[in-house]
Amino acid sequence: MNRISRASFCSDFQRENSRNSRASLSKEESELRALRKKTRKRTRKFEIDGVIVTTTTSKVIYGDDDLSNGLDDQLFRKQELRELKVLQKQEQKQFQDLSMKAQNAKDVQVRVQTHE
Repeated sequence: MNRISRASFCSDFQRENSRNSRASLSKEESELRALRKKTRKRTRKFEIDGVIVTTTTSKVIYGDDDLSNGLDDQLFRKQELRELKVLQKQEQKQFQDLSMKAQNAKDVQVRVQTHE
């Protein structure tokens, strides 16, 4: 389902639910609804700047809705990983530049000392 049809589906679902809420729900219907409702909780740990970061996402799923939403989560995680890799590359480059400057300064000091 694309986002537009999902939005229209949700609005239709809300209208239907408002009609059902006006009429009292039977015990069986409420039990069936509770059975279809699931909570998916995912915890991810990763390291940024030497600090372990933990993210936890919770999602309530009704029926087979899990299949359509899994792609959104996956794309979000991939984007986060891309950004993290870019940051790590930048840090590595900065560290290499800094170590090269330090090595050059050390070489200059050694040359000055040998001249004297």
